[in-house]
Amino acid sequence: MEPWIVVAVVAGLIGVRHFAVRRIERGEGIYAWISFAPTALAMTYVIWLAAQMWVADPIPALLLLFVAVPSLILFARMVRRTAADAGSESDGELSSPAFAYVIWMAIGMPTVLIIGLVLLLVTGKAGE
Repeated sequence: MEPWIVVAVVAGLIGVRHFAVRRIERGEGIYAWISFAPTALAMTYVIWLAAQMWVADPIPALLLLFVAVPSLILFARMVRRTAADAGSESDGELSSPAFAYVIWMAIGMPTVLIIGLVLLLVTGKAGE
C-alpha cells in the first residue's frame, strides 16, 4: 500500500473526528457514534477474525472473543453515555460506563491476554 494512501486515510479520519467532536460540544449527541466509529469498526473486525479462525484454531479464536466482545459492549455503553451527555457541562469525572471501559482496557484485557498466552504455551499451540 502506498504511504500517501495511509496518510490520506488517517488525515480523513482525524478530520471526521474533529468535525464530530465539535458537534458533540454543541449538544448534538448523534455525532458521538461518528466520532468513535473507527474504534467500533476495529473491534467488530476482531470479532469477525475470531469467527473466521474458530474452525482452524479454536483456542486463539476464543482468546480473541474473550477480549473483543466485552471491549465492544463496554465501548458501546461508553459512547451511548457520551451521546446522552452531549453539550452538558462536565465536572471532569468519568461516568460509570467510561470508568468501566477504562478499567477493562487497563486491567481486564491484559489479564485475559496473559491467561490466554499461558494457555497457548501450556497446550503447545504457541509455537505452531
